[in-house]
Amino acid sequence: MPTSLPPPSQPALGRRLGTGKSSRTLRVQMTVAVVAGLVMIAVPLYVWRRPRATDADRRPDATGQSGLSPMLSATAPAATAPVPLPPETRGLSLGEPRISRCQKSGGKTPPEQCDRQPFFEEALTKSIRDNVSCAPMLPSGGTINFVLDVDFKTKKTKVWAGKSGSVKKRAAREVVSCVTRGLPTPDWAQVPHQHTKYSIVVLATYPPSGGAGGP
Repeated sequence: MPTSLPPPSQPALGRRLGTGKSSRTLRVQMTVAVVAGLVMIAVPLYVWRRPRATDADRRPDATGQSGLSPMLSATAPAATAPVPLPPETRGLSLGEPRISRCQKSGGKTPPEQCDRQPFFEEALTKSIRDNVSCAPMLPSGGTINFVLDVDFKTKKTKVWAGKSGSVKKRAAREVVSCVTRGLPTPDWAQVPHQHTKYSIVVLATYPPSGGAGGP
């Protein structure tokens, strides 16, 4: 009687399963390699073919703007040319602003110990220059000693003509009113100060009426 062959053993099945796993792993590795190869080819091609700004793009056009995008152009600081004074103000001469008086609750402080007030000093100087047309007719020229009183407690300001100027209060009334209206409204909480009250003085020298102050 012929002898029947023994059934395949369990280890043979394990070898066939192992071979299937190896095939799948090999296919995954090949797929990853293909994708990586495509990426390595695509990136250099993109870098090589991307648009570049030419010299013509960087040169300013007739309007003074470069050919780059408006957003890039906006980031560059704009050059500011000095603004010339109007012809009618060129004969006006202004002295340096100074603090003639300061005071706080403890009493008065010597002027040389007063802290400066750049905001109000600049505001007074600018308003005098902007309102030169309000000055009275002065055939021989003249001076007005503008005084700006600042009160941080009441949050008020007042402009008046001091006695040391050659143009007295009544003659200087109109220009004083113009200078007062030209002062900006201060943000009192944002202006640093060590005292409660200040008096700021600017001496303005006006040329003779009729434009004798020069071109």
